[in-house]
Amino acid sequence: MALSNAYLNQVKNLSQILQAMRQAQPPERFSHKFLEGLDFKSTNDRGIISVLKALGFIDESGVPKQPYFDYMDDERHRIVLAEGIRRAYTDLFKLNNKANEKDPAWVKNKLKMLTQGTKGEAVLTK
Repeated sequence: MALSNAYLNQVKNLSQILQAMRQAQPPERFSHKFLEGLDFKSTNDRGIISVLKALGFIDESGVPKQPYFDYMDDERHRIVLAEGIRRAYTDLFKLNNKANEKDPAWVKNKLKMLTQGTKGEAVLTK
C-alpha cells in the first residue's frame, strides 16, 4: 500500500520551512540540527523530516534525493511538490486522480477506509 503515515502536528510553519529549504544550501543530511539552522527550533516542526521522507525528498538517513534538488527550482517547485504528494498518497489518488480537489470530509473518509480504521480521528484530521 502506498499511503504515507507521516503528518505534521501543526502546519503553522510549513510554508516558511519549504521556502527556507529552497533558499538554503542543501544539507549533506536533513536533520533536526539543519532544521534549527533554518531557524525552526520548535519540536512541532520536526515532523517535516518524516514528511520529506514520505515525499521522496530525502532518504531514510536524511540524505537529499533528486526531488529535493528539483524542488529548489523556482519555476518547478510546485510541480515537484505535487509529484511528491502523489507518490506519498498513491492509493488515495488511485481512488480519484483529483483527490487534492476533494473536500476534507471526503479525504478523511477515504483515508479511514485505506488505513482500515487503524488511524484515530486526530491523525486523520491532520
